[in-house]
Amino acid sequence: MLSAEHAGDTRAALVEPVGCEGACPDCGVLSSRVQARPIHRVRDVQCGGAPLEIRVRKRRLACLEPECPRRSFVQTTDEIRLRSRLTSMLVAGIVAGLSTELRAVSGVAAAAGRVMDNSHARHR
Repeated sequence: MLSAEHAGDTRAALVEPVGCEGACPDCGVLSSRVQARPIHRVRDVQCGGAPLEIRVRKRRLACLEPECPRRSFVQTTDEIRLRSRLTSMLVAGIVAGLSTELRAVSGVAAAAGRVMDNSHARHR
């Protein structure tokens, strides 16, 4: 963890993957040449009853294979997949909440720290 903060009802942490290299998704060649470090925001399980926002500083790596059509790619981890806005732990908790009990989706979302606007909820 690079930093952590607590503001109001939300907690946030800035993290970065430990590994400094990654394999190109197209050709599989390993690279550690960093082109950029974009920050992505993802949600995680609650921390102390408060929502937790993770800011992940992933490395955009250059593909070093001259024949590969992909010039760059972003690191992924088991916890935070490519383009994911939720950690795998939060996804597993939501799936378990929906599959093990007869609960409304809005109830599971609220328990996961997600706030649903009434305009998105369906009432029957």
